[in-house]
Amino acid sequence: MTVFRKRGAALKTILSATVAFILIGCVSKNSKSGSQGEPGFEPPDQAIVREDFTEISERSRFLSKEVPYLFHYAPTHYAAWQNRAAVGDANAQYLLARCRQSGIGGDLNFAEAARLMESAAQTLPLAQVAYANMLDTGMPDVPRDQAEALEYYTKAWKSGETLGGQYLAVMYIEGKGVTRDETYGMALLKEAVSRGQISAMVELAYYAGMKDPNLESKWLHAAADAGSTEAMIEIAQRLARAHDDTSLAAMVKLAQRAADLGDVRGMLVLVSAYFHGSGVQKNLDEARKWAFAAADTGDVSAINFLGECYFNGEIVVSDWSKAAQLYQEAARRGCTDAYCNIASMYLSGHGYPTDYGAAMHWARKAADAGNAKGMNQIACMYHYGDGVPQDEAEAIRWFRMAADRGEPNALNSMARRYLQGAGVPRDPDRAFTLFTASAAKGNPEALSNLGNLYLYGVGTKRDLAKAAECYRKCQTVADPDSLYRLAMAYYSGEGVNKDLTEAFQWFGIAAQRGNVNAIYALGSCYMNGTGVEVSGENALIWFQRAIDDGMTAGYDAIATMYLTGKGVSKNDGEALRWTTKGADAGDQKCLNNLGDRCRLGKGVPTDNARALKLYRQAADGGLPTAMSNVGFMYLNGLSVPKDPKTAFDWYMKAAGKGEPTGMVQAGIMYIQGIGVSIDNAAGMELLKRAAKANNAQAQQILTQNHISWQ
Repeated sequence: MTVFRKRGAALKTILSATVAFILIGCVSKNSKSGSQGEPGFEPPDQAIVREDFTEISERSRFLSKEVPYLFHYAPTHYAAWQNRAAVGDANAQYLLARCRQSGIGGDLNFAEAARLMESAAQTLPLAQVAYANMLDTGMPDVPRDQAEALEYYTKAWKSGETLGGQYLAVMYIEGKGVTRDETYGMALLKEAVSRGQISAMVELAYYAGMKDPNLESKWLHAAADAGSTEAMIEIAQRLARAHDDTSLAAMVKLAQRAADLGDVRGMLVLVSAYFHGSGVQKNLDEARKWAFAAADTGDVSAINFLGECYFNGEIVVSDWSKAAQLYQEAARRGCTDAYCNIASMYLSGHGYPTDYGAAMHWARKAADAGNAKGMNQIACMYHYGDGVPQDEAEAIRWFRMAADRGEPNALNSMARRYLQGAGVPRDPDRAFTLFTASAAKGNPEALSNLGNLYLYGVGTKRDLAKAAECYRKCQTVADPDSLYRLAMAYYSGEGVNKDLTEAFQWFGIAAQRGNVNAIYALGSCYMNGTGVEVSGENALIWFQRAIDDGMTAGYDAIATMYLTGKGVSKNDGEALRWTTKGADAGDQKCLNNLGDRCRLGKGVPTDNARALKLYRQAADGGLPTAMSNVGFMYLNGLSVPKDPKTAFDWYMKAAGKGEPTGMVQAGIMYIQGIGVSIDNAAGMELLKRAAKANNAQAQQILTQNHISWQ
């Protein structure tokens, strides 16, 4: 069963400071206006208050309808609400409490909001629900008291306010402020639904779905059909995870329905859909329209989101000043994500002058409000020593707090530490668990790290198919070396079925991420037709790119193409030119091959002294073939006096690196006692090693002497 939202209070905190939207039911027809005017006299603004409250009550059947109303009417009606609230009008007190709670029309004041709502709750059932919700969840300056919350939910329910019944049901189901009674709670939910409380269907979907996923789907779709935008958005999110065109198109339709009903989340889904072209044709104008529409509702999350758009230059032209203005507005109204964004601006010096003290102030303000992003920012500041003494132990403490609250970056940071044993005991299994949790929240770096664990079999069973799945989702941040390693696995069939086409594709992805080995490999693929049609033109392009990125092996590859005619016309002169360029660049193979040409007089005058010099350069650089060639020169006295001992030493160096010719020559010298004391056993062992490496000379010698090497 998919838990489709976090469970703190029943549903979401009504108009909480951090999530400024509301799910509220129709006010009971029997609700009193709470007018306290003198008999026979109705102050001029009383009609406005009644109209405003009735409008709120009717509109707020749907998610996020109340905030837009308050946001747009407060500038012109706020004074009237204050006047009526001062003389005890419950409707006005309710409206004013909502403004205080959301920072609309003035600064946030939770204590004042609670005082006004408690007063309104003495006569107004909808206010009883709202006040109970404040007590149920607790707010700054408003202590949590679930027992008292239960009393107010009960009063509202008995007064006919169906939303009170919904919240009361959740209290019984979860045992909050009362002995747990799931049967009674579920019965209350069904009763609330029967009385027309649409949002109670979403609760039924959640709780019934814990036991039967089919019931979850049934109630969720019923709620959406009845007009619950929360249900619409949840279904839309599930459709988005399917990734197919049909599901994405259905997602957009549901989001459009929710947006038309005033749901900010629906609007933001449309922003993303039009921006990415998911389920609908890409249209930046439409994306921009919905981003502004969402912010125009007054929803602090949408205002903060628009600030992020300005900051990143997405949908709108980058404007850090405008971003700062929007962040400040959202922060003023209690959006803790906006606190984090302001902290980031002070940290980066974008929009504000770099000020680590101010950054820490805003990050701590977010963290104190329970925002995990703020905790992660504090952790990073201690890790890097930004404005505070560098303190890895303190950084880990904050990373752990943020990770415990599910912050994706903090989960990834703690996973890396467990993987490396940095500041915590090394625990690859724990690292795997944390990388998985972070990746599930869409963190691309965690996806890459998770792919690495699957690729190397660390903290989990090696699974290259799962590694590939992770890398596909995070190609732009995946570790290029790991992408290359995955390509090589498909190329060789190591851990997966050999698939040259798949190998070629992953070489391409790794090359785009800058892995020079992958760049060179693409050249080889085009040269040899590995996973792709032969293309000398493309091979030359990729080999040249490898050279440009510092891989001198590209010179030898191009020389080989002209020498063998692979993808290009044979041209020994061109092959010599590229070999010479490679030798000048210090490429070991080119040095060795140019040495061969000098020794044999191929394309250049015979020059053993130059050949030996070139062989030595390549051998000193670690090329085993060149080591054998140096041995050959000393054994045969080419440009130097014959020196069997020195020749033997060079052949043994080559043999030690697995070079078959070195093994054969050193083996023969052991058996014949040339440059070394006779040692048949050592000689035969070297010949067997060479034979196993498919050296024909070694196999012939052993076969003639009836010796097996298998």
